[in-house]
Amino acid sequence: MGYTIDGVPFAFGEIIPQESGYPRLARILVAEPSLRNQGLGRYFIKLLLKESKRLYNTDRVELFTWEKNHAAIRCYESVGFKFLPELYKTMLHESVSYNIHKMIYTDVNSKYM
Repeated sequence: MGYTIDGVPFAFGEIIPQESGYPRLARILVAEPSLRNQGLGRYFIKLLLKESKRLYNTDRVELFTWEKNHAAIRCYESVGFKFLPELYKTMLHESVSYNIHKMIYTDVNSKYM
């Protein structure tokens, strides 16, 4: 959970271990619309990356995102995730297809860690 200085929760996310040894970020939400576009999402992702490094002693973290979630993709790219253009999988929900792509963060210079 991410909290503002005033103790107001603003974000939720998970760090999931994978068989590859690289953790994956998942279920990342910045729920309160009035708290968006203030850099809190970027700050929260940086905290998740730091915690991933601490827990798993790795400089690589992965996540999956829907290709049309442009705001999330911009946030992830702003902290160093690379959007892989190849399709990872397609999910189907109520007859609508969602193309899912993998993004990878590699800590080359410890800029955010």
